[in-house]
Amino acid sequence: MAKHKNTTPEVENNRPLLQSMAKNLVDKIYGPDGPPIGTKFVDLEDLVVELGRVFQKIPLGQALSRQAKNKWNGSVNESAWSAWPSARPSWSISRN
Repeated sequence: MAKHKNTTPEVENNRPLLQSMAKNLVDKIYGPDGPPIGTKFVDLEDLVVELGRVFQKIPLGQALSRQAKNKWNGSVNESAWSAWPSARPSWSISRN
């Protein structure tokens, strides 16, 4: 069985928002009655994985976009790395 990492405070603090987003998606995809009777669990899993792939790119793209905007405005927001410290580059761009 795969081990799960501990949930970060950033994620835990936003759990109610994530639950609300998930409820909204389920409502939009399946309606108030949920998936039709007979829907295979593997089909539900496949959909969740696909949604996850799309969703994971959105905040990453927005965070990097904001970081780039701040970088070119002459300021660096160090707190941006707190969510993804492993994503911190080992290099830097110097402006001449």
